[in-house]
Amino acid sequence: MAEQPKQKFERFYAQSDFALTTDTALTVAGGFTRIGSLTVGAQTLATFGAGMIASGVDARRLIKIDLNTAAETPILNCRIRLAIVNAQETRKVVIAEELTQNLASGVSLGEYGTKAKEDDKLIIEAFVAANATIDVSESSMSVPTTLYQ
Repeated sequence: MAEQPKQKFERFYAQSDFALTTDTALTVAGGFTRIGSLTVGAQTLATFGAGMIASGVDARRLIKIDLNTAAETPILNCRIRLAIVNAQETRKVVIAEELTQNLASGVSLGEYGTKAKEDDKLIIEAFVAANATIDVSESSMSVPTTLYQ
């Protein structure tokens, strides 16, 4: 029997989907540090972003990541990196990199061509020049992805 083509659909993930709980604070200093990861499920392909520009119509979805301290102060000039890593974490493909002040209000992120497969990970990393503590309970994420099942 021939295999059915995979069904494509969009999904938005929140910080809890990336294994960040509301009572966790993370310290990021001196280099890119992983602040979240999501393992791709069985018989699924996934990538960051959703939608595209076609016939002059921009249907890309917005990614919003708002990182704050415990004092509800936005963490500015922090670079956020989206990447796909294989299951063994020996290969990393960087999808996008953007500053937090831009991501707080939303940035268009169309579907990326490279797909993560079963057991690969979609990861989020952060880089700040000086120590900063990200208070997850004061922060929020809405990350568009495209899934194929």
